[in-house]
Amino acid sequence: MRQGGCLLYVGDGSDPYHDVRAWWNDEGRTKAKAYDNLFQRLHLTPKAFGAPEPVGKGYVRVLPEKPRQLQRDAAGADTVLECVRELYALQGGSFEVRRFLGLRRGPYRIYAALDESISEDPLVLRGAFVDLLDPALPCIAEKILAPNERTLLYDLGWARANGCRAKICAAAARVTRENATTNALRFTTRGPKATTARVRLLLPAPPKTIRTVPGVAMEEQWDQESGTLWLEFANRAEDVAFEVLF
Repeated sequence: MRQGGCLLYVGDGSDPYHDVRAWWNDEGRTKAKAYDNLFQRLHLTPKAFGAPEPVGKGYVRVLPEKPRQLQRDAAGADTVLECVRELYALQGGSFEVRRFLGLRRGPYRIYAALDESISEDPLVLRGAFVDLLDPALPCIAEKILAPNERTLLYDLGWARANGCRAKICAAAARVTRENATTNALRFTTRGPKATTARVRLLLPAPPKTIRTVPGVAMEEQWDQESGTLWLEFANRAEDVAFEVLF
């Protein structure tokens, strides 16, 4: 918050969790709530319980309501959304209701298209992705989600924009000892016996040579459009060292 973020805290302190023996109530010796320490650190005043209160460059708003009651109340969602709109307005932003939930963490993209939302139109995502929920780990340029569908994607564009030249994007095996140099990518795999391993690698150029120790039979496919290499082989319950030269 002090660096410009906003916090909306919803709760009236009635949840029994606040009364468990823990550090915030001195192992049950006081009546302190779990949020008391946070509010003290933020130097909040009673003002925060009725309107956003400045904290550094950001704001804090406390909504002293039971979350489960808001869930059951027909106007509960609007009450929460109004608080969110207040915080956005104070930051100079605009609040927009969308038909999906999206989360970005580094190269990972998680999306869920909502049903019973503002629109039944599908959500269309375009870019260069590895579809992590497809066991074949395909590279795709477009993902279409109907209401109530979800996806988990690896964003190849983000990886390249953040300096990744050679990297494992996804693997149906345990990968260790990954190491990229100017002309090679080395790593070790291990997986349950009698299962199939698939690995998708981001490379700056098509592979010249692929070596493994011990030797394993594999299928390989180079995707020129995405700049990725796809490998498929039988998992082994032992370390298999790979060296991909490019």
